[in-house]
Amino acid sequence: MDPFESELRVIAAAEELAATLGANKNHTVAAAAMDTNGVIHRAVNVYHFTGGPCAELVVMGIAATADAGPLITMAAAGDGGRGLISPCG
Repeated sequence: MDPFESELRVIAAAEELAATLGANKNHTVAAAAMDTNGVIHRAVNVYHFTGGPCAELVVMGIAATADAGPLITMAAAGDGGRGLISPCG
């Protein structure tokens, strides 16, 4: 099954953000989520000594702060060219 165009846009957004993470070991995963208005929200994980919130959780918080509509699709991508990865949790 081929992804929808909207899903491809979200995947691309996550992969583009992940490509900017560089060598910062505190930020190793990027996530993007699209709301029902077509707005794509982006975020990264925040690693700390207890593990920290995953990028998917952070992007939900970013979307909520932006008063986004319901989220319809989400993708996560790893740093270092790992590309699309399975969701956290």
